[in-house]
Amino acid sequence: MIDQGIWSAIRAVLAQIGSVGAVSIFKDLVVTVAAILTATAAIIGLRTWQRQLRGTTKYKVAVRALEAIHALHDAVTDARRSLADTAAIRRHMAAGETGFMKTRGHDPYRAAEQFMEPVWVAQADLIRVQREARIHLGKEAKSHVVDVLKAMGPFFLAYLLHWNKDLPPSQAVLEQPTDRPHPLYATEGEDPYAVEIAAAVSSAEEFFRKYL
Repeated sequence: MIDQGIWSAIRAVLAQIGSVGAVSIFKDLVVTVAAILTATAAIIGLRTWQRQLRGTTKYKVAVRALEAIHALHDAVTDARRSLADTAAIRRHMAAGETGFMKTRGHDPYRAAEQFMEPVWVAQADLIRVQREARIHLGKEAKSHVVDVLKAMGPFFLAYLLHWNKDLPPSQAVLEQPTDRPHPLYATEGEDPYAVEIAAAVSSAEEFFRKYL
């Protein structure tokens, strides 16, 4: 049994809580606490969303970089093989051995331009990705893309020297060097230039895969 005095004290407290002033204070307190909890939850949710967004953006940029790097690598590899064959045809035509091929519509310069079209498209795409990589992944990401482009620089330069049909015959480079591997033409045996390109691609791939 509860002592009568305790009951009296309880009833007094309940009566006090039940007064208009006490209820108003209690309601204000509840509203304030609810507002604080809501704001806290919103801040936590916003920060979580921002972290997820940053992670998603970095992932997408890394995927784009990898796709662009491999697209250019594949395009250059294919072009080097095709240009080696076309260069041989051009040399024979220049020597008058297969002049009939040109009359049948075979133009080695036009063929070379067609082989290079995917290369130019892939190169332009990688240059665009370079900016995205710098913005979202930092300077190191940009440097890896630049290294890949630099590794392929000798190929682009050699193409302009060997396949510029606007150059006079005295300045055009018609012969494929046979004493050393050439950046423009793939070889069946040892191909140090292909190894050099692959090394730059592999280094870039290792970096960007950290974000996948």
